[in-house]
Amino acid sequence: MHIVGFSEEMWLKCYREIMTNKILTISIAAYNSERFIKSCLDSLIACKDRDRLEILVIDDGGIDSTLEIANKYASEYRNIIYPVHKENGGWGSTVNYSIQHANGKYFKILDADDMFVTEHIDGYIKFLEERDEDLIITPYIEHNVKDGKSTFVADKMLQMHSFTVRTDVLRYNELRLLEKCYYTDIEYVFKVLSFINTYQNYNEAIYLYNIGYAQQSVNYKQFISHIDEHEKVCKRVIEIYDAIKEKNLCIEKNKVLERLLELVNKHYSILFMLKTSRISLDRILEFSDYIAGYEFLNKRINLKRIKLVNICNFLYYPVSIVLHLRSAIYRILKFEV
Repeated sequence: MHIVGFSEEMWLKCYREIMTNKILTISIAAYNSERFIKSCLDSLIACKDRDRLEILVIDDGGIDSTLEIANKYASEYRNIIYPVHKENGGWGSTVNYSIQHANGKYFKILDADDMFVTEHIDGYIKFLEERDEDLIITPYIEHNVKDGKSTFVADKMLQMHSFTVRTDVLRYNELRLLEKCYYTDIEYVFKVLSFINTYQNYNEAIYLYNIGYAQQSVNYKQFISHIDEHEKVCKRVIEIYDAIKEKNLCIEKNKVLERLLELVNKHYSILFMLKTSRISLDRILEFSDYIAGYEFLNKRINLKRIKLVNICNFLYYPVSIVLHLRSAIYRILKFEV
């Protein structure tokens, strides 16, 4: 709606001036997030320099009141909060949309059931205003909602929670994630690592990562339910690393490889949680054959269970039970002695 006397050209000029003032675009994936979205947004707008933020709340085809709540915030915080309702496309689609529409100098992802550490945002905005690196890496806070304990995490640097990326770098490299698929946060990390040239550390925690919710995709029941998607992302990330492993990366290559090995071992742990069956065993063997095609991975995967499967085949299951019982008895006897 235009005010009388304002031409379209004048409105566009005002809009551009507002948008060029934005230092950080925050993309919030918000699918049926009415329980969390208020706390999430409150953690952002409580900072003094909120006008330097562009907050995109992407309601990804949800059916609860998430969009209604976000619209109320947007009416109060104009030119800061921008709610969007779109057809459901999964977490990756919210990132894809936000990258295309972001106006901030830097870009950061935030899940609706998480928050930012409010007291550190203003300092971080000033820091980003003065930087020009492709990637900024920050520690984060891991908060367990069950017991209320919080942990400062500085050693897991290659996580989505730690990444802030220069927006024009994302656009230039046409970053696009898998859609309708879980676990694409790790795909995001490896794609970013494949094309950045510079990075800088920032020592204050910006992201508060809540764990312990039953519906989270990192819940083990969810892992089993979405094992196909986890395997799809796992293989995609392996292929990304394989394509860049001979290049000079600005992040230490051994750290990138460690992150990849963590992902592969995680997938093996999910495979071994599957119900005992010939199909489950074949799936383990098939994934092992895939890994064997990548020497840089195969020689570093040293799980005893895989060796046992290769030796015993379907007898793996009864043999593993016997070995497990033997170990348990040994621990009991050792403890009693």
